[in-house]
Amino acid sequence: MNTMKRIFNCHVIVILMIVLAMLIGCSSKEESPGTVAEADESTATSEVQAARPQPVTMKDTIEYNLNLALNRLRLGDKSGLFENEFEYMFGEETFDDYLEYRHVKFARADTIKWVEVTEVIPYAHDSAELKVIVHFEGPAGIETEFEDNIKAHFHKGRWIKPTASNLKGQLEWEAGER
Repeated sequence: MNTMKRIFNCHVIVILMIVLAMLIGCSSKEESPGTVAEADESTATSEVQAARPQPVTMKDTIEYNLNLALNRLRLGDKSGLFENEFEYMFGEETFDDYLEYRHVKFARADTIKWVEVTEVIPYAHDSAELKVIVHFEGPAGIETEFEDNIKAHFHKGRWIKPTASNLKGQLEWEAGER
């Protein structure tokens, strides 16, 4: 029995030495540049950085709001346009009246895939000129795009692109002149 115990202890010691040798041998800090370990480390670092939320910019916010309204319009929901109007519009018009405006009544977004905001040129604190690229997909699947300049306004804590209302009307309404 004593012999068995010694053999068992020897096996345990040998196994521990092998594991220790593997751990020490595999963790060498003297690796040449461009090794697999460095590639794994840089991949892991870039994955962690990609997982971190990126700061939301004015451009991102405006682009999101424009595309949200267009996606809703594509589905036949024109309330997304109505929500992008100045406040006075809600006080003066019902949604049904709004739908009768010519440029709202015939508004379609069936071929617009998305709007890409390429540049935001702010005016003071409440409006901005946007340089955009409008991406289209035609019935045959052909994709086209064109550049355009549009104006957006910061109103009631968010960026809007009015269709039927305007800043002059909003200022008159705020001054009690409407």
